[in-house]
Amino acid sequence: MSEKDVALARKAMDLWIAGERDAAWDLWSEDCVGYPPADWPEPGPFHGRSALRDIFNTWNVAFGEDWTSHMTVEEMTDLGEGRVLLEMGFAASGVESGLPVDQELAQIFTVSDGQLVRADYFMSHEDARKAAGLE
Repeated sequence: MSEKDVALARKAMDLWIAGERDAAWDLWSEDCVGYPPADWPEPGPFHGRSALRDIFNTWNVAFGEDWTSHMTVEEMTDLGEGRVLLEMGFAASGVESGLPVDQELAQIFTVSDGQLVRADYFMSHEDARKAAGLE
């Protein structure tokens, strides 16, 4: 199953980065759960595809509608048991401030029955690797 899990995570991120967010969200279960980074301003977890989607839509204000195109997948690791670690880069500028952002991002996706059911989000690759038990 792990090859299919990695392929699903890759497909979701490729759609996301291409700006095809509706198609990417279709790969998530309706009752998925998202766990934000430890210092995230909005308390989590976020229960359900709609709630998770609403949180990410707030990034449109800060970075513009095409903010997902500024993401890159740098590394994907099959963690087994339906879990996939994605290490990402995000380089964009604030819409109003124009200030550049160059940030590591990472997530651990959990796949079940061919859908993404959980995502744990991190603001650094190191934090994600530690959570995954790789460091």
